[in-house]
Amino acid sequence: QNRRHRQTMQTTTRAITALSMLNYGLQLVDKKYLIHRNNKLTCRTEQFQKAFGSHPLVYARIWQDLEQQLIDSERKLSWFLITLFWFKHYDTEDDLKNRFGYDQVTIRGWTWYYAECIQELKQLKIKMPSSFFDPDLEFPLVVDGVHCKTFEPKHPTMPMDSNWSSHKFGKK
Repeated sequence: QNRRHRQTMQTTTRAITALSMLNYGLQLVDKKYLIHRNNKLTCRTEQFQKAFGSHPLVYARIWQDLEQQLIDSERKLSWFLITLFWFKHYDTEDDLKNRFGYDQVTIRGWTWYYAECIQELKQLKIKMPSSFFDPDLEFPLVVDGVHCKTFEPKHPTMPMDSNWSSHKFGKK
């Protein structure tokens, strides 16, 4: 069985607040944070979102869910945040090493560990209503799947065929 999940009674954990997540995250990514901590909350929240991608409240709730799943010795908020930073920026291991001061093997191990832990929350958090599995139910839904550059055919007279271009690249 998976070594990181508890099979016995959960221990009580101290919930982390959005504000403590914000402060810890900014302190982790910005060594000068102690100088800037008097900035307005909205400014600090924007800085956090630039570094990690979402509001600290979102990550505080995810962390709370992870705390219920992880073994005590594997709960490391710093690695959770480094993983989120990696998700947002997709830096190389060398870049992460230079920013956070850990060797590449350690970075690889913990970021992948937390990535898998976050992925496993999907089964707990994403619930589809039972009506979605009704075979007679029809969905009037269209999904546009062209959100990346393609090697589109050339238009005979125009420099670009707008039928093959995505608006996401300023081509429509």
